[in-house]
Amino acid sequence: MAVVQPSMAVVMTPMCMILPPAPVQMPVAMPVAVPPLVSSSPAMNTNLPAGTNELLLSAVQSLYHDRLEPYGRILRKRLSELYQAAGHGDLDMGTKELRAQCEACPGLEVLDASPSEGGADWAARLQGAPPMFVNIYSSEDPYPADIWAAAADYFSSSAGRNLSLPGGRYACAQDLMRRQLYFLAGLTLGEVCHIVQLSISRKKLLGYLNGTVVPYSRSQ
Repeated sequence: MAVVQPSMAVVMTPMCMILPPAPVQMPVAMPVAVPPLVSSSPAMNTNLPAGTNELLLSAVQSLYHDRLEPYGRILRKRLSELYQAAGHGDLDMGTKELRAQCEACPGLEVLDASPSEGGADWAARLQGAPPMFVNIYSSEDPYPADIWAAAADYFSSSAGRNLSLPGGRYACAQDLMRRQLYFLAGLTLGEVCHIVQLSISRKKLLGYLNGTVVPYSRSQ
């Protein structure tokens, strides 16, 4: 007598891969691709192409992320950076034209800066966003002593004593951050701009030489 063995069907259930949660990152405004901005004359050009407002908002948002007040001169630098990153070359827009564009941009408000916060300059702010900026002109020092000790060691070391950094606080701070110095880890660009200012004005860690920022021992 034949015995029929029951067939055992094995059903393979696909296993769901459980991935760890993605790390939370602070939002960074990405460059917006826009047509080239062309000024036909030194006077204000009111016929700027579509997309200019999006570029302006991206630039202002990125400065908020850096805790830098979007003063006109800094905003123009950031606009130029985003413009070049989008492959459009150099930005052709004067500060008067930029202010007019900011005043006409929905979502932005333009304020004149106080003498202690930039003098005769103006700033473009996001409407309804709290101003959490670092006052890079302040003489107050909120940074721990170990940052200053590490900075002093670096600028007197063989790696740091021969540095020649850009003369402006903004560009100088960017250069230092690109070097990924451990004592600047976790700081925003606004905070590093403030550290550059204090290093020159109070701490005597940095000084000027022929228009560049250098370790104080080499400054004039």
